[in-house]
Amino acid sequence: MTCNVEPKEFLAGLNSLRHAKNVFCILLVLAVLLQIAAFVLVNWVGVIDAAPQAGLVTQGQPQEVQCSFGEPDVWYDVLTWVLPFIRFVGAVCCVLTVITMMFAALLSLISGQGGIKSFFSAFFWSLLLLAVLLPWQTIMKGSLVAGALFTLGELMRWSRECVEPWAQQGTGFWQQVPYYARFMAYPILVLFIWVVMQVKFARGFRTIAYNVAKSGQIEMETIPAPLSSLPLESDNDSEL
Repeated sequence: MTCNVEPKEFLAGLNSLRHAKNVFCILLVLAVLLQIAAFVLVNWVGVIDAAPQAGLVTQGQPQEVQCSFGEPDVWYDVLTWVLPFIRFVGAVCCVLTVITMMFAALLSLISGQGGIKSFFSAFFWSLLLLAVLLPWQTIMKGSLVAGALFTLGELMRWSRECVEPWAQQGTGFWQQVPYYARFMAYPILVLFIWVVMQVKFARGFRTIAYNVAKSGQIEMETIPAPLSSLPLESDNDSEL
């Protein structure tokens, strides 16, 4: 396939994709951090323990579930509406990130300026990110598979089975391991995948930017030198 577009035009298009990717990724990581914050508030701060909707006050020991951190009813209503919205925003931003990564990989493929390995690697990491963020518990009802993002109803249901004071019976260590893995370790895993994806994309972008600068299409001073932690790919990386 013959392409008459100049390398600097490829770089301009890739730069637009990078800006769009940054917006989607920032919203995505904010959604995950807000979900982690909601879990901390419910599990350790106990912001909804005293809310009648939680069903703890009627268990006979209301003094153990009192919370002075704001109004429990307000917290319950806020989390009921905010958590599903956050999950929706996170899933949508992840889908848009995957599409952006796909276009970046295709652009690197036809540009002839290298970076193909890093961009396709970032694309597949974004697919993995999408796989762990999709609400599988809603898509496939009754399945044991779940996405990393959750609603207040899901959090309360797990809490009643695994942790005190929600669980009516005593809970052991092995009952709590899946609970904390689901609502704390799983979102942290999402952040790790997000970081790897960002590093892969940055490595590919610096490769193309540096190669275009070396070709004399743009001034070298406008391109920062590649970081040692993001080594440039060899010429063989541009070959499939």
